[in-house]
Amino acid sequence: MEGAGSPVELNLMDRDLVNLRPVRHLDGRWILVGDIDRGGIYAQLAGTWALLPEADRARGLGAIVNRFRRDLSLFPDPQDWLAPHAPGFDVLGTLPYRRDLQPEEEDGLREEDADRGTGNLMAWVRLPHAANLTDCQPWWDDAGVRVRWTDDAAVLAQASVIVVPGSKNTVADLRWLHESGLAEVVRAGRINHWSLWWLSDVGTTGGGRRRSRRRSGRVGWRGPAARPDPFRGGQDRATGAGRM
Repeated sequence: MEGAGSPVELNLMDRDLVNLRPVRHLDGRWILVGDIDRGGIYAQLAGTWALLPEADRARGLGAIVNRFRRDLSLFPDPQDWLAPHAPGFDVLGTLPYRRDLQPEEEDGLREEDADRGTGNLMAWVRLPHAANLTDCQPWWDDAGVRVRWTDDAAVLAQASVIVVPGSKNTVADLRWLHESGLAEVVRAGRINHWSLWWLSDVGTTGGGRRRSRRRSGRVGWRGPAARPDPFRGGQDRATGAGRM
């Protein structure tokens, strides 16, 4: 199984369902993967180890240093450097950074993937809180489709297909669609018989809620919907795209 982000976000650990809890449930073992390309690899490893509960430390097999770009001789004996700060936590090895071996980045988009392929233009709306960005993977593999992520109304107007992806903050992204003027482009696309897809139609998040005429949501779980709200869990509303 793959976790999601850090397993020691202290403000989330009591309700984190995707990292250590499945390991405990399955009586499994875990490996921590650190990203040396971002810098601070020892802080990542030692800091995570220090914040783990003792019972969870006992399930750890060790750490892998990922995305190593340079001469491995420049990174000698990482275990010796880590040991005083994370005793009992082993560095199992390193993995090289190779552009031809890039896994999907669920909530991120590599620069080279923002405009990819040739053929009919499929424009994906680049929402501020877009989720599951690699849902476009099947169309990246289609030789007759150009996939472009954009927040440019002119690009959307030229597309054969407009795709509105899933969102981690549906209300905020609805407001952004209206404030940016892209909601009008989406409506015009429907009127002019372009194809318009909301990603609930192909199995992902938020589409039906954004197509409706009005959407209510809790404020504070993924950040405020439009403005700061001191009362976490309050309600906020936004006008939908009216395309249900």
